[in-house]
Amino acid sequence: MPNEGSGVKEIRANRFILEDENSKTRAEISMEKDGPCLHLFGENDKVCLGLTVGKDGPDLQLFDKNSRPIWRAP
Repeated sequence: MPNEGSGVKEIRANRFILEDENSKTRAEISMEKDGPCLHLFGENDKVCLGLTVGKDGPDLQLFDKNSRPIWRAP
């Protein structure tokens, strides 16, 4: 937590969406039922990467151009 007077401002939310210059969603950070989640989207509006942290630990997935999983860790 930043010290008061440090000039750092805090924003709190359950979901943040990052859009490109054409208002297309390119990234989303959200709080899901099981924990925090990050999704990155490609030009075709499909998910390319998903990172979640749940009760069993982190989960990282890469997706093809049709949002089908192609790689996962762990």
